Amino acid sequence: GDFAALARGAAALAECAAELQVVTLHSFAASILRRHPIAAGIPPGVEFAEEDDGLLPDPAKRLVDRWLERVLADPKLRTQLEVVLPVVPLEEQRAWGIALLDHPWIADGLHLARPVERELDELLAFFRALAAALASSPAHHRKIHAAREDLSAACADVEKGRGGAWRALHRSLGKHGGTWFDPPKIVSKAVGSLDPGGRWFGKDEARRLLVRQILTTDLAKEWNFWRDHVRAFCRWAKDAAIHELNLVTFDEMIRRAAELLRNDPEARKAERERLWALLVDEFQDTDPVQLDILRSLLSRRSDEPEVLGFFVGDAKQSIYRFRNADLPAVAAFARDYASAAGVSVETVREVTLRASFRTKPQIVDFVNHFFEKCVPLPDYAGDRLEAVRREPAPSVEWRILSPKEEGKRSAEESRRAAAQEVARLIRAHLASAQNREDALREVLVLVPTQAEINALLPALEEAEIPAVSVGTRSFFTRPEVLDALNLLLALHHPLDAVAVVALLRSPLFGCSDPEIHALLAKTPPAKIFHGNQPLPEVREAAWLGRLLEARELARARLRLPLAEWLGRVRGFIPEGVYAAGDGEGRALARMERVLEDFRRAAESGAIPPLAWLLDQRARADGAGRHDADLGEDLGVSDERAPAVRVMTIHKAKGLEGKFVIVNGWTKTLGKCDPSRETKEIVRITAEDGKPLRAFSLKWGGMRVTSEGYAAALDQDRRMQAEEGRRLLYVAATRARDRLVLVSEEEPDLEKGVLSEAVSGGEMKGLQDALGAHAAIAFFDEGNPAPRVGDGVRTVRDAEGYAKLWKPRLDAVKSAPAPLMRRPSAPEHPEEEESFDAEDCVARRRATARETARLAGVLVHAYLERHARDAAFEPEKFARVLESKAEEGEFSEGRAKAAKILGAFFGSPGHARLRAGRVLSQEMPVYLRTNGEAWNGVLDLVFEEKGRIVGVDFKTSPPPSSLPPEYEVQRRVYTQALRSISGGSEVEFEFWWLTAKESEG
Repeated sequence: GDFAALARGAAALAECAAELQVVTLHSFAASILRRHPIAAGIPPGVEFAEEDDGLLPDPAKRLVDRWLERVLADPKLRTQLEVVLPVVPLEEQRAWGIALLDHPWIADGLHLARPVERELDELLAFFRALAAALASSPAHHRKIHAAREDLSAACADVEKGRGGAWRALHRSLGKHGGTWFDPPKIVSKAVGSLDPGGRWFGKDEARRLLVRQILTTDLAKEWNFWRDHVRAFCRWAKDAAIHELNLVTFDEMIRRAAELLRNDPEARKAERERLWALLVDEFQDTDPVQLDILRSLLSRRSDEPEVLGFFVGDAKQSIYRFRNADLPAVAAFARDYASAAGVSVETVREVTLRASFRTKPQIVDFVNHFFEKCVPLPDYAGDRLEAVRREPAPSVEWRILSPKEEGKRSAEESRRAAAQEVARLIRAHLASAQNREDALREVLVLVPTQAEINALLPALEEAEIPAVSVGTRSFFTRPEVLDALNLLLALHHPLDAVAVVALLRSPLFGCSDPEIHALLAKTPPAKIFHGNQPLPEVREAAWLGRLLEARELARARLRLPLAEWLGRVRGFIPEGVYAAGDGEGRALARMERVLEDFRRAAESGAIPPLAWLLDQRARADGAGRHDADLGEDLGVSDERAPAVRVMTIHKAKGLEGKFVIVNGWTKTLGKCDPSRETKEIVRITAEDGKPLRAFSLKWGGMRVTSEGYAAALDQDRRMQAEEGRRLLYVAATRARDRLVLVSEEEPDLEKGVLSEAVSGGEMKGLQDALGAHAAIAFFDEGNPAPRVGDGVRTVRDAEGYAKLWKPRLDAVKSAPAPLMRRPSAPEHPEEEESFDAEDCVARRRATARETARLAGVLVHAYLERHARDAAFEPEKFARVLESKAEEGEFSEGRAKAAKILGAFFGSPGHARLRAGRVLSQEMPVYLRTNGEAWNGVLDLVFEEKGRIVGVDFKTSPPPSSLPPEYEVQRRVYTQALRSISGGSEVEFEFWWLTAKESEG
């Protein structure tokens, strides 16, 4: 009965499947804006950014730069800047601009009331009492006495009314504030010496009062100009991304959609009419602006139908505060849902789901105990999980690195030791498995930060354990990404010697260092890809042909449409080399992403192409730095991949693994304690559902701090610590069958989040706190397994680069069939030549080959346009020369090309061409045969007496016997002709075009 009812419901839903839209909130917001572009103020052709978009890595920085350009062109704004600049450095002004782009409400909090005299008198009295208390310190405390003297002198200058005295007192506070305020005895003594009713000041309170005094007196003119400047910036910035960068940024999509639905009744009505139900998954991770969109769509007037709302979320899994997820705002939305949606309270139902279909009971028991007793989550007793699966499982293990016998390990040493333990656990798991590939797929390794991934991947490679690192910020450490960037840079910028040399060493050319040295000795870097001068003689150097191809690419860049040119660049990339050892094609996918991002950036007009390329390389230059934005990598979370999955806990939301290892459990525990981290901007929702916003920004060596900043910061820190507990919960609940926690160090049981769990009753330590729900074991630092493979995945040095690519290049060179082959051989192959040939002879041979190549280019270009003409016409040849001028200098091949063309017109081959019916010129050929893929271009296809003839023009002298590669070309092109002939007879011919009568 129940199943039949479910089946009927599913069938009914199937009828509405065409109306079902499954989207992220960002893409939903973008679709709303696209449906109402005029009302939303979106011009045609604007790009919509994606998360971690490579189109414009730092749009905020670019907008601030555009604003500064505007300021310099506006007399009024420039005057304001000239007044403020001596006080506020340009970098501080940039920081304000970036903050205001995301938080324009800051501009509303810049009015400062001048302190009353009583407040200043109380502050000076407190400082004098503090100086007296500092004077009582022992004489050998020189630092304290120096601070006291500085404080006394500054107070005296203020009392005498000297100019700049308040600013000097503020500087002293910044320099000695720790010495003045930190010793509790000193502060207590100072407070005790105050007159009855005297006021005590904290360090931050004193600083804020001084800043108010300075900005309303000494720097009043500069501050008022700055406030006007900020207001002008905010007015301009509201639509700046669209008008200046032709871009709707990722966060702006949500803001604009929310404003549109809130302010435009017609747009709101149209969007509501599209909906009859709204289901939001992962509801706990929504932010206040996203909630505004939902509120606008769900709220209704009495004459409007209800939009059914259905929300699925788990407050215990809200871990995206860094993306503005706001759990108190979500809770307030749920509380107020009935009134906001215009429905009765009785119709709103809340259902708590406790059943765990994923996890075995032993892991569920550990989770329930740990998050109710050890690291309590709010109201967890009412949310305890109930395991549906009943089959037994191994106990949860908590493995802790043993303390070092002498001294302490560095953080890097501890991470390395933990990574080796993870590798050992995985090896043991694989050894006991019947199917290695299935066992690899079962393992999911979670870590708190990128630092653990950086230590873990090499350890897994050393142990020969295949691993997929999902969602790591390492895109720009990938060698193939650097190769793609350097290729584009070298083709755009002749003077970028770094890109040129890096490209020569890459798999795109495969030059050895001696070959590069020899090349640079005779050819300047600027002329390698952007010149026509002959290249030096190097025996058996296949890369010389690649260099000539690259020169053609550089010349074609200025005459071809961008999309077509990038298509040629794609064809230049040796897919076989980059696909070697990468069955899923991630290396080629990364290179494709670079090319596609470059196209979008160039077509958007937001940034010059060369500037974009240099920006991208600057991100790559940050590899290895703690603050580098290395880009979201292309990840593979597909469980079918026969590899261990490694990712941060944040990336694991919604995923699971049969065997889960959490590496860095103690470090994650540390996130549960309120930190002392200081944020410049706090934007949260208080527990009562009201927004709480505050800021503290540097301005002229001071900090301008809004009212309530300290309280908002404290609340933000508490919320961050609460999210740390939820992060642990998410990690622990990813496991299906087995859960192992690995720690680089034992948690501090005297303080920190576990201190309460082990401090009372009969509990004597961590194992007592965990009880029978988990087993604690210690492990020692092990030795890494011997390295067999070449598995370098990220490259930070030349040695690593060589280890990565040389085996792949060797493998591809020895392979019988590359991924894609071209049947056409070079028309002017290099002749055998010894290394001791006279330089002049070598130069003559190189010049002759280059002349022949240039002549061939001109001959092909002329015949492509005028092959069916009755005779060769010098005027048309001159126009062809003019059209090729953008591609380089062709004077060396001009005379030879004219002679070849003069001989061809009137030849028997030309007569056959004119007598037949031309079917195609420059016909592209893509053919797969015998497991090999081929591509090329047929110069001419014509019909002659009922048969189809394909022709490839050659401007080299006819050989005495056809080389093997030409026989292959004949075979491939003949088969290609058969595929299009419709049963007609076909024939393929080489036509040798020389200054003598052309031969077929």
